[in-house]
Amino acid sequence: PKFLGGNEPRYPRDLQEQGIGGTVLLRLTVTADGSVASVEIAGSSGYAALDNAAVKAAYSYSFAAARNVYDEPVTCIISKRVVFNP
Repeated sequence: PKFLGGNEPRYPRDLQEQGIGGTVLLRLTVTADGSVASVEIAGSSGYAALDNAAVKAAYSYSFAAARNVYDEPVTCIISKRVVFNP
């Protein structure tokens, strides 16, 4: 699927002020209509607040649906990396 847009994750202020960043690897189930049905953390940043912010933002994402060999929209699972730079 092609990423169309969504909300940026909200960087937790306390972590940002402390200069703490990290990367969260998410596994998204994207439905045939391009919405996100489920989000799993495939790789934690090591900070629950960053992980939670990434997951929350991921539910706002929208995609142009993936298509099968018959050009029909299908549900698929993709990975998406969310980086928090202090």
